[in-house]
Amino acid sequence: MNLRQKLINIEETNYTSKLSEAELKLQLEHLFNNNTLGLVGRFNSSTEFTVHNKMNIIGWSMPHLKRKSAYGYGTFANTQKGTLLNLLIKPNSILPIFAIAAAITGFILLLVVLLMSEYDGFYLFFGLLLIVLSLVYYPLSIYFRNQLRNKIVNFLELNSVQS
Repeated sequence: MNLRQKLINIEETNYTSKLSEAELKLQLEHLFNNNTLGLVGRFNSSTEFTVHNKMNIIGWSMPHLKRKSAYGYGTFANTQKGTLLNLLIKPNSILPIFAIAAAITGFILLLVVLLMSEYDGFYLFFGLLLIVLSLVYYPLSIYFRNQLRNKIVNFLELNSVQS
């Protein structure tokens, strides 16, 4: 996994299932149609699927802007030990990117304000506010990613493959 994937909280994991490929596909359809979990999904092909949380984190509608809290992409195939499922889970990219940008901007603003002989309290407050927002949004992105992953893994009763 490269640095960009780590910074944006992208997680790719392989799982095994005791179910056959056809049974896993049927379970995925049940997952997509289950209204209590708050997930929406669809099959891209016979062995690929996408899934995301129903919850919006971005209120405005803009073309090509993803609004949901977390997204998952998966592929599965039969192996000798059962079915192998590759799952890529990522939070909405806006959350970690905003957190990183807010932290950097906040620290730079604080540094500039503290180096000035006469500083304005507003800029000091604004810099601290940006740092606090970054401390909220980054863990929130991790939470949304883990929430989606745990819903899928628990519903399908998957076992992680040890590398």
